[in-house]
Amino acid sequence: MQMALRQNLSLISSRLAADIARENVRLAEGGHGPSVRVIANHFRNTANGESQFPAGSSAGGIGLQVTFLLFSGGAVSSKFRQAVYLQRAA
Repeated sequence: MQMALRQNLSLISSRLAADIARENVRLAEGGHGPSVRVIANHFRNTANGESQFPAGSSAGGIGLQVTFLLFSGGAVSSKFRQAVYLQRAA
């Protein structure tokens, strides 16, 4: 009987659908939290014409950007509720 349960494609499909729905709920919950980005840039002036930087100079920087969602018109909450309903249906 255990072998029949493990090899039943319908049961396997249902389990996978439930796992995917659970993961989608987890991802939708992430929309409520802050997002963090690492930003890096580099500039190198190779032009010989007029410029505010001397030819051959370079500059760069690294930054951290943190974004908090204040209001999204209900889109984040709606996506979360939809993911929960789809999980219940699976």
